[in-house]
Amino acid sequence: MPDFPIPERSSEKQLLEPEITVETAFMPSQPEIKPSSCIRRNSYFIIVVLSILVIVLSVLLAYFAVIAPLAEHTSGRDGEQGKQRSAHEMTYVRLTGEVKPTYYDLDFFIEPGIVRDEVLYPYGEPVAAFNGTALISLHAHEHARRIQLNADRNLLIQSFRLRSEDVAIERMERSDLSDVVTFHLDNELTPGTDYELHLSFVGAPDPLDKEGLYAGQYEDGNQTKLYVVTQMEPAAARKMFPCWDEPEFKARFKIIITHPEEYHSLSNMPVQSATNLGNGWVKRSFEESVLMPTYLVAVCMTDFHNLSRTIQNSQNETIEFKVWAKHDSIHLGYYALEAGVRLFHFFEDFYKIPYALPKIDMISIPNFMAGGMENWGLITYRRRYLILDQDIMELKVSISKVVTHEIAHQWFGN
Repeated sequence: MPDFPIPERSSEKQLLEPEITVETAFMPSQPEIKPSSCIRRNSYFIIVVLSILVIVLSVLLAYFAVIAPLAEHTSGRDGEQGKQRSAHEMTYVRLTGEVKPTYYDLDFFIEPGIVRDEVLYPYGEPVAAFNGTALISLHAHEHARRIQLNADRNLLIQSFRLRSEDVAIERMERSDLSDVVTFHLDNELTPGTDYELHLSFVGAPDPLDKEGLYAGQYEDGNQTKLYVVTQMEPAAARKMFPCWDEPEFKARFKIIITHPEEYHSLSNMPVQSATNLGNGWVKRSFEESVLMPTYLVAVCMTDFHNLSRTIQNSQNETIEFKVWAKHDSIHLGYYALEAGVRLFHFFEDFYKIPYALPKIDMISIPNFMAGGMENWGLITYRRRYLILDQDIMELKVSISKVVTHEIAHQWFGN
């Protein structure tokens, strides 16, 4: 902070009235009146007392508004058993390493639409209704009588089964204090043994929640169109499917999506097959992913157009590099495409590590909350960081910075 000269304070006498000197034989001279130090000390005392009162009231308010209702909800409801369960759940908010996933086979049915409610959503809000199944391959690292994973409270697990000759699931327990789901087993898991957990689930997402799998809308002329996208970072994959939603638990992913045929779907990996199911529905299956954490899993459903370049990585393997955007702005994506291709070759040469995937998609998402998200093979951007609306240096620098950041993440951090 810069230093400024501080003017000398005027005396109280000068502040109140001009100095007037009156000489008269009938008025004796009066001594000069000075501010009392006692008044100053009293002011300091009042300030200190008020500060203490504010702190005390804040603590009391926090206790009665947050802590007391939470304690009543978790322990008062069930007495001593509730207290024990609350302590247990608070201990295991982070997942343990007794059992770890190695592979997810995920099959989704996704249908975007508009939800309306006279009170909550009077103008309508886009929502991505979905259900799915998950086959999760597990490896037991320790003896355990339970399997714990993450699932958001709005993700309803309808069925569960452990494929094993020696162990079965007795019951499922969901935590009130965290997104941890516990499957209690009738026998111990054997260390070094592989298992398969089969789950079916239904999503009941909040239309205003822009994490996990969510829907958005944009105007195209006089039409309102919908799109579907994911934003998993930092811990929102659990809103789309039951999983070990911590970066430590990396696995491979096989993703299948059934959706209305007017949408084009993307994921981390290229499309392996597409089947027309009739009645306006299509099923698209994507190749198995590389080993990665759940927060990088990505899905998009749009009617966007693309610009593409076919390039070679350092191992002479073919890489499909594409930029996706709305049809009325895709021609403004050439700068980001050329910048992305040049950065791709720069980072391969700089790190001396070949790019691990067969493609990179960069897509402009309307009203995207983040500047960009480094999903492996499917990078999502806010429009202004991918689409060059005007040929001016300031916008080019802005796009270059964000594209550089996200392309670099394809080598590290993932």
